[in-house]
Amino acid sequence: MPPKELKILQDCEKIMTKKIVLVSIPGGNNTKMRNKLRFFDVNWGSSTQAQTYKTALTTAQRLNNIGEHVKTYKPQVLVLCGKPQERPPLVDFANLITKNHSLLVIGDIEDKPLTHRDRLTNTRKVYDYLRSNKIKAFYTIIDNVSFELGAKALLQTTGIGKLSPNVLMMGYKTDWMTCDKEELLAYFNVLQ
Repeated sequence: MPPKELKILQDCEKIMTKKIVLVSIPGGNNTKMRNKLRFFDVNWGSSTQAQTYKTALTTAQRLNNIGEHVKTYKPQVLVLCGKPQERPPLVDFANLITKNHSLLVIGDIEDKPLTHRDRLTNTRKVYDYLRSNKIKAFYTIIDNVSFELGAKALLQTTGIGKLSPNVLMMGYKTDWMTCDKEELLAYFNVLQ
């Protein structure tokens, strides 16, 4: 290969593996600018990751063409348990129902607003817990809403097409005799 073409190929490879940014830095006086190229490492992902995503998306779309039938019914569970580390029996029971063969979504409703960093930290901890306990589930969190509104929002928006929950599971309210009346009413409204 001629040196000129080899140089062009090497430059293209640099561009594909690194993000190039042109940075202008003020010079000695205000009118003169020095331009510098800065290189940043970028993970473009592998073709296998791209193909896995495309296959999952296509398969999820194909599910919409499958009709409802007794043989194709699977319990797809939305568990309102908060963080699964705090209520392991409820998550284990839901996992036994789905048997790692159908959808399991863990819903967490926070009444206070969360920062982006807090959301990422919670999500990472939950997926670490699920992985360590060999539970195949998705985790979703909704914040800055009451329990009743959060539960309704999760029921209406969780899932994609046929991969949507058809069973709601939540823990038994053991303090129903002593809790606040509004809290008990919210729990009851979610059950309706």
